[in-house]
Amino acid sequence: MSRYPFMEYANRYIDSMRGVYSPSTIPGMERRYRRIERDLIHLKNKNRISTMSPAKFTYEDIRSLITYRLSEGVPSSDVARDITALRVLCQFTENAAVDACLRRWKTFNQYSQSM
Repeated sequence: MSRYPFMEYANRYIDSMRGVYSPSTIPGMERRYRRIERDLIHLKNKNRISTMSPAKFTYEDIRSLITYRLSEGVPSSDVARDITALRVLCQFTENAAVDACLRRWKTFNQYSQSM
């Protein structure tokens, strides 16, 4: 794995979903994961997350990303889509960090309800 394995996992997930999702959906997924990766790199450089690997994310890492996105003024509907994208990617790596984050910090339950 590279120093920033997020997109490696995202690309594996996207490749596994070809033929499942509509071909028009794939470019949107790629854009969302690339944008999330940019935010994760920013947070990693600020030591606000522990890893760039979806397989090793902790609930604190997910919370940091959500909190960061909200602090940037991102609409809650976009944050909810990010959470969904992270959830399926983490599930692909057999990591339940997103679900653990949403359970632990009830503040984010409004987002989990919309998914």
